[in-house]
Amino acid sequence: MHSGVLLPVNHATTIREVAMQTGILGTFWHDDALRLAARLEATFRSAVHAGHDAVRRSERSDRSVVTCLTMPSNRRDAPPPQPGNACKVDGLFVAADAWLVDTPGPQDRLDLQPCTDTAELIGHLYRTEGEAGLDRLNGDFAFVIHDTRSDTIIARRDPFGVRPLFWAMLPGGGIAFSSLPEVIPDAGLIAGIRDVDGVLDLLGRSSADRPQTLIKGLNRVPPGTQMTLHRGQQKPVYRSCWVPGQRPAHVPQTFETWTAQLRHLMDKAVQSRLPATGNLAASISSGLDSTSVTMLAERHLGEDQHIFASTYAASEEAEAAYPGMLDETDVASQVVARSNRISWEKIRCKSDMNVEEFPIGAAAWDISSSEAPEFRTAIRAAEQGADAILTGWGGDNTVTYKGYGVPAALLKSGKWAALKSIRDHGKRAGQSPWNFMAKTAFGVVFSEGSPVREFLKGPFRDTYNLNRKLMTGFRRKHLEHGPLNEYRTSNTRANRVENITNPVLTFRLEALACHGLRCGVRYIHPMLDRTLIDFALTCPPEYEFREGLYRAPVRAAMKGIVPDAARLRAQTGYPLVEATITIARKKQAFLEKLDDLEQDPRLQDRFDFAFIRQHLERLPSVKRAERHVIDVSTTGQKQASPLNMSFVAIGAMGIFQTALDEEARALEKQA
Repeated sequence: MHSGVLLPVNHATTIREVAMQTGILGTFWHDDALRLAARLEATFRSAVHAGHDAVRRSERSDRSVVTCLTMPSNRRDAPPPQPGNACKVDGLFVAADAWLVDTPGPQDRLDLQPCTDTAELIGHLYRTEGEAGLDRLNGDFAFVIHDTRSDTIIARRDPFGVRPLFWAMLPGGGIAFSSLPEVIPDAGLIAGIRDVDGVLDLLGRSSADRPQTLIKGLNRVPPGTQMTLHRGQQKPVYRSCWVPGQRPAHVPQTFETWTAQLRHLMDKAVQSRLPATGNLAASISSGLDSTSVTMLAERHLGEDQHIFASTYAASEEAEAAYPGMLDETDVASQVVARSNRISWEKIRCKSDMNVEEFPIGAAAWDISSSEAPEFRTAIRAAEQGADAILTGWGGDNTVTYKGYGVPAALLKSGKWAALKSIRDHGKRAGQSPWNFMAKTAFGVVFSEGSPVREFLKGPFRDTYNLNRKLMTGFRRKHLEHGPLNEYRTSNTRANRVENITNPVLTFRLEALACHGLRCGVRYIHPMLDRTLIDFALTCPPEYEFREGLYRAPVRAAMKGIVPDAARLRAQTGYPLVEATITIARKKQAFLEKLDDLEQDPRLQDRFDFAFIRQHLERLPSVKRAERHVIDVSTTGQKQASPLNMSFVAIGAMGIFQTALDEEARALEKQA
């Protein structure tokens, strides 16, 4: 992950020459810091693709070392990487893994050249403006600063954790940092004992917003957070560095001008994150987020640049067994067909699911690339010579908001014409206008996810609360302290804020970031641009629905950029044949595994076996699953899935059992 060289060709945004990956390492306050730094570096090089060809930049004092390793490009004819992003500035040791945008402002204030190294820029900014200067940083970043004057360590990550950063207090004194979580325990700097409480927290919350990981003593710097540790302190102090919702200086007052500004900011968010040279990859579906990012990027490609796009698709066996299916690839192929700068391929899904082995990593589940299509996308990108992957991740959390709570918001604010438009559209589709108005009024009084709504929906409700219990298998007493409620209120701005600060997003982004670093590719998430998000939060609810479709602002903004096949598509997604049918085929295997897990007395207090068995037995037969897939995939009409998420609880139980076994073995070995 590399900020590369800043070119003085565009003062509105920051353009880089290359997008090579970097990883940062640090050891501080240790008498043998140099030897520990060498162990960290050797372990890191072994953990990443082409790590042994990475170039190093280090700075050191008597008891501290900071290092930045820059990986070579995946393109065979690319020039060798240049060392950078670790420096000594005015009593500061700085290591940075960053891609900053809007840097001309601080560069001008600090009288720095446009080609200033990113770590040097951060160091000068901190020394001149303090933490307030760091608060204004925009982009993707993780960095560590050792201020030798105050003997203080400061570490930060960007608001969403696009760049990873982990740390540990060392048994012999001192502290170590690494971009990858497994490096510190694998280098032998800490014992590497499984943290069962950390495993339970991740199972219950699916989040990476807390310091605790899955290894005792190994911590993360949480996304959007500054960690400060003074010499002699035993515990660091954490401070949140960003709260979404800073109102822009000017907000357009009409739908047309508002969507024009949205288009401008989306375009800037994409352009400012693109390298000036080197090929890109793109993970696209048939939705608005990924197609918007890809087609905006295509407009800014250099002469020698190309985008290798891919879409998740059914296996060849499934296509042969179910001819005439519609899936994501039908629309995706139309999106890329208009450009000769984008090539495209299908990434085929696998048709199997493991119900026996549940490996655990240092900070996340150890999922193989065959089980996670997103991971295979990164591997394929590296094989094609790309150094970065464009995604639309986080878009529908705020920027391309899906319209939750809009009717209730319109009723509450008295926007009758806009509310009537939604009601009349539903009426033409066969929905009862009376039911629509009743649900809308109910939504004003009782938020979606509130206890009253939960109670009235009954035992078969399909809500966030129920799904969390199904996915974890936890008894209710172990769920009550987690973020279990998804409250969709009649305030669409509050809903957007809730979506973009959802801790689940941080876990997904961190897992992608770590996997990308291991593969040698950088993930680009333009929809998580701070300025773009703050603007999207000003969207009035009456803008959300136009011409029979929600997400009207982004549809209007992307007119002429995204082909109408994707821009005006109402279907929210087609099922992958393997996902539905494989689960149906594994139904009996899930039940047998549940019986086996129930024999372990260590699991009895934590998991509700009767509840999970009841819902596993409700999983569809293979015949019913096939019928559902065929109906949806041939008509393109969304239907309620016959699946429930209880099969995921089998994995949760297995992971907890594995964690207990690993902890016991480690403690026995240590004794």
